[in-house]
Amino acid sequence: MKRNVLLIIALFVSLNSFAQTFGESTNKTIPDVATLQDTLTVSGLGTSINSAFGIQDIMINISHPNASEISAWIISPNGTIIELTQNNGWGGANYLNTHFNYIAGSSAIYLNTAPFNGNFQPQEWLGTLNNGQNPNGRWILKVNDCCLYNIGSLLNWSITFSTYPAPIMQDTTHLPIIEVFTNGKDIVDEPKIMAQMKIIDNGNGKLNHYSDTPVFKGIIGIEYRGSSSQSFPQKPFAVETWGNGQTSNPYAHCIIYSMSNGRWWCINDN
Repeated sequence: MKRNVLLIIALFVSLNSFAQTFGESTNKTIPDVATLQDTLTVSGLGTSINSAFGIQDIMINISHPNASEISAWIISPNGTIIELTQNNGWGGANYLNTHFNYIAGSSAIYLNTAPFNGNFQPQEWLGTLNNGQNPNGRWILKVNDCCLYNIGSLLNWSITFSTYPAPIMQDTTHLPIIEVFTNGKDIVDEPKIMAQMKIIDNGNGKLNHYSDTPVFKGIIGIEYRGSSSQSFPQKPFAVETWGNGQTSNPYAHCIIYSMSNGRWWCINDN
């Protein structure tokens, strides 16, 4: 009797989970101070990727003596583009079976050092691709080498679609969108912790989408601000940009007030 129960459970799991991987073995040279584009064709899937079925994982294999010279983007058949990595690595070499996803234990790519091997959260939100578009067609991986002298190669890459897709964030709002990625660290009163922030603000009265070009993207320090206000359900935060010469940016020093719908507004505090 116990054996029959186990068989039923195993059958239920197999019927309710599905994954399909499409891969491209390319072995192409990445030219110095230039961009390589490689195409992968997806076919045979349904007509929509969404919160029920969509992209779960993108894997790249790149051989390069200085990974921090490499940036990479994925472009979907309908033109949606997200950045997987941007000049990360701190001088180490190679992306070796580097998987971009949100599985338990994955950490932000920009907070790690090369060689990159294993599971990492991409530079931008992977679930943006699961926006209801038709996944069948040409997917493009763009790889840029920013600097001279070090030559690398794109060895292969793949996309996995499954019933456990990367989560989707609500796409449209008239409020500015502020994304803060803390890599799982808690924000505290002091000191500031390192995080990544992206601000999308198309102007008064205009809609903002998560896939829009940000007016600011960079590394920040963030902490709670205030005294009695920290006891409020919606806490204010203090933010300052770290590095990348961003001190002239209007968002370089600001106070973030959380909104009732979960988004935040950044007020200049220079």
